[in-house]
Amino acid sequence: MASDRKFLESELMRFRGSKKRGEMLLGVRYHRGDHDILYRRRTSMGKSGEVMELKHLPNSRLVDNQYARAVEQKADYLLSKPIAFECDAEEYRTHLRRFFNRGFLRLLKSVAKDALNCGIAWLHPHYTESGEFTVRKFSGHEILPFWKDRAHTELDCALRLYEREEFDGKETLRVEYAELYDRFGITFFKVEREGLEFLRFAPYMVRDGESLAWERVPLVPFRANEEEIPLIRRVKSLQDALNIAWSDWANGMQSSPYNEILVLKNYDGTDLSEFRKNLAAYGAVKVRTVDGTDGGLERMEVKVDAEGYQTVIRELKRAILENAMGYDAKDVRTGSNPNQMNLRSMYTDMDLDANSMECEFQESLAILLGFFAAHLAISGVGDFTHERVKLVFNRDMLVNEGEILSGLVNAGVTLSNRTLVGQVPFVDDVAEELMRIKEETT
Repeated sequence: MASDRKFLESELMRFRGSKKRGEMLLGVRYHRGDHDILYRRRTSMGKSGEVMELKHLPNSRLVDNQYARAVEQKADYLLSKPIAFECDAEEYRTHLRRFFNRGFLRLLKSVAKDALNCGIAWLHPHYTESGEFTVRKFSGHEILPFWKDRAHTELDCALRLYEREEFDGKETLRVEYAELYDRFGITFFKVEREGLEFLRFAPYMVRDGESLAWERVPLVPFRANEEEIPLIRRVKSLQDALNIAWSDWANGMQSSPYNEILVLKNYDGTDLSEFRKNLAAYGAVKVRTVDGTDGGLERMEVKVDAEGYQTVIRELKRAILENAMGYDAKDVRTGSNPNQMNLRSMYTDMDLDANSMECEFQESLAILLGFFAAHLAISGVGDFTHERVKLVFNRDMLVNEGEILSGLVNAGVTLSNRTLVGQVPFVDDVAEELMRIKEETT
């Protein structure tokens, strides 16, 4: 496929302007607070029917970013605590502890946010210039995958599209580049108007002057769900409606001089377009009676319905929460000692969504550990490719530990120390912790 330049150019151009990639970029934009409401104008119809902007009117552009809250909430819920792992091979556990360090957990949390925004994110295992094995993140909107199968389980190759700022001696320009990842290495291109300009090819690793290749393309997909659907698709219309409600309420508060509409009788009647313009721009209209005899001034008071706005805002927030499958602890009135049933009900929707995401991430981490084990084998450390590793996600959930333990004791359940220690959120190596317990008790 690297030799079929025209095919790559065609697919890259299609991907660049595709609806799917546009939705990914939309999710990233909304997460950072760049919402459509920030570009809203207050307009009216002109005399000839054209749309004209009314710049002197209040135009609040308020963002209540419930979408970003949902993204952060989900990522924190699943990955705010260290991932525990179990492995029988003691030497492999030592290497896994170095791999699953705080930096990797931070990176994985960033991957989760990007997967929620784009539906999918990617990790690229690679070697640095100094020969160190590491991983880097690619956003979902950067990668165009070419899958071998419909189930999207194995890559044939993938194109990465990204921009970089460059200075040409006069000004700073944004230049597009593309990279083709296959089993053997990376082919670098510069994106020109005429197509892809070949720059160079680089193997993934070189040992003793020989280029080495991975058994599969070193790009690991991390999906938010099986269908790779971005979270923004569920809530964008509701988020926009919430921003509009807040902004319109603020506009009403700022428009106090126009809380009265003045009706002038027997004074320069107007056509429909000028009537709409004057009503929107000045809060006053000029009308004329049929016989031309009646005259005068009437005042119509316009009140801002604060209670109505509050109701709309409250219901929109609730709808966003439900569609994003999140939770709001403020809605749970459980008293000073909440029972476990109430706490579990609060997390029901979040748990269902987290289960789907964890299932995808478990599979992805297994693939990533395959690259890590291959790295250890290539480096001569040892062959751990067939070692089984169990990963446990310690979710950030409010629990009543006392009630859980009392329930287990009353039910006559006896759990092993390995199981109990594995559920402790600040233990990331179960075997090592059990050894410490044994040393302290003997």
